[in-house]
Amino acid sequence: PVRTGSMLDLTMSFERADIEVEQINALMVEASRAAPRSIHTIADPIVSSDVKGSEASVLFDLNGTMKAGARLAKMLIWHETRGHARHLIDVAKIYQNLDGSGART
Repeated sequence: PVRTGSMLDLTMSFERADIEVEQINALMVEASRAAPRSIHTIADPIVSSDVKGSEASVLFDLNGTMKAGARLAKMLIWHETRGHARHLIDVAKIYQNLDGSGART
């Protein structure tokens, strides 16, 4: 892989309309604590070159989270190509351990 930074502009639709930006960001901070090897969060302004050398699968931009309607939220997620690719094997192992119901075996 080429060592460059990339950004995913993700818009998600939630069942509930009362989901707030602060709740989404708090969930991502909690996820980064639970899986520090995979997820990092950042509250500082960021550009693609800032993720070079990051070993995390993703870097969640806390400043990039915003509501886009009653049930839509937009999030910015960055990754460094080499760091992201390093964790593809981890993702494959997770899928390997799932049975048809989505539960880990």
